[in-house]
Amino acid sequence: LLGKERTIEELQHSIDVLTNEGARIVLTSDRNLNELRGLGPEIISRLSGGIAAQLGLPDTGARAELVRRAAKSLFQNRSESIQRSGDEVPEGLGTCCKEREALLPEEAVQVLACQLSGGAREAGGALNRMLLLHETFDRPLDAELAEQVAADLNRLAMPPVRIADIEKAVCGVFGVDAAALK
Repeated sequence: LLGKERTIEELQHSIDVLTNEGARIVLTSDRNLNELRGLGPEIISRLSGGIAAQLGLPDTGARAELVRRAAKSLFQNRSESIQRSGDEVPEGLGTCCKEREALLPEEAVQVLACQLSGGAREAGGALNRMLLLHETFDRPLDAELAEQVAADLNRLAMPPVRIADIEKAVCGVFGVDAAALK
């Protein structure tokens, strides 16, 4: 929103209207309120009138529940989509979804919960990838596939290490100037 004055004005107006109507408003940000000062005193004043809570990443137990719920939803939606298309539902997928139980074994749930970094989006992405590998390459939805998918996603999420990063670390550890390295 920084630098978008008209958008900030519209947000202020929306907050005022909703607040006057007694509505509850939930806003999210990847920054705390102090870091949003650039939005201007009017918007900060409105935001300060509410409750600010920092949310961290879910713990392993919460991540496991996110994986279970996402799997149940994903498999149910996938089964319904296949049925609408007139194609045959893959063995196990239809039965699992009719029973409203996830096809994902608990061992695979635990692998994803323990090895994935992140929250619901990452869990959903891992399940999408697992289902794709299952349907495309007939890979079983098991703990081994969960380990492979978690490792792949964690590797993709890691920022690349650049030469400048290495130089900075070396200079910091050994107390030398970057020019001395060249």
